[in-house]
Amino acid sequence: MVKYLLNNDASDPIEKDINRLLSQRFLTSDGLFTSCQGAGTESNKYILLESEGQLMEYALLLKDKHFYESVLNNLQTYFLASKGYYYWRLNLPDLHSENATALVDELRLLRCLDQGSTIFNELTYKIKACFLAFNLYRYNREGNVFCDSYDGRIGKSEGKVSLFYIDPVGLKILATDFPLAKQSVENTINLLKNAPLNNSGFFPAYYDLRSGKYVWPDKFMAVEQLYTISYAQDAGKNVTILLDFLRNSIRNHGKIFNAYQADGSPVGEDDSAAVYALAARIFHQAGDTRDEKWCYERMLAYRINGQSELKGAFGYETAQSAFAFDQMEALLTLGQEGKTSSEQ
Repeated sequence: MVKYLLNNDASDPIEKDINRLLSQRFLTSDGLFTSCQGAGTESNKYILLESEGQLMEYALLLKDKHFYESVLNNLQTYFLASKGYYYWRLNLPDLHSENATALVDELRLLRCLDQGSTIFNELTYKIKACFLAFNLYRYNREGNVFCDSYDGRIGKSEGKVSLFYIDPVGLKILATDFPLAKQSVENTINLLKNAPLNNSGFFPAYYDLRSGKYVWPDKFMAVEQLYTISYAQDAGKNVTILLDFLRNSIRNHGKIFNAYQADGSPVGEDDSAAVYALAARIFHQAGDTRDEKWCYERMLAYRINGQSELKGAFGYETAQSAFAFDQMEALLTLGQEGKTSSEQ
């Protein structure tokens, strides 16, 4: 319903280019952000709550209320279910909703509403945050712990919580906005704080709420582990082992790979812009400016060049396609770098 452009006033030329490209190639006529663009992506395009939430995070970095409200209006129009939760995905071309939630995406939105109410001094955002907090407690719980999703088609919550979904900042906001959730929030964060690490420092994939056990994956996806590191740092957990593993991967291989085996050996040779964008922010969070800079530069190397309609996007050069997740993780890192520079 609301069409908008991204940050065309960006002073950084790379940020300006990617903003222009996203506005031209990734936004629908309604201003919704498609999941991918380029050759061979038509059958895989969706509109994700994840991407819309990342747009709101970016708008907050820019302190751009018009941009922020444009995204929020689209969320209210297309993603908000009559029961009060937010759908995790809309399908194209008809914008039919997937009637299910994703805890991590709704917690991102909750954080953005809370921050927006402060940054823009707008009470209505806080009211929306409280409404969302209530509905998260109502739907996204299994027993007295928050869980990955609620399936609106069958009226049932999922019996697990992925560790990279446990956002302590978002959960603490939830407890503040809806105090009855305090014990469930504490229980959920404790699952992250008490999680075992393997010899490489990797976290389990999820906690099975019905068996009461942590479950390890067959392979460890870097994006999931990086998000878990960030959330674990927010929760006060020591993640030095895994940070050191990432540093060693950089020193020994010149890469942080997309996936690893339990023993720390890489699965394939692939890496990605999103991995380096996330890693740059995590090293920033840990106060490691050396590795932050290395990952930032490596992220920039993933811009598509040559004769392509996606020239300037972050993605695989040979594939000639790009994904919203990589673009938004890169933009958030570019925005962080710009904010850090302005504060120094």
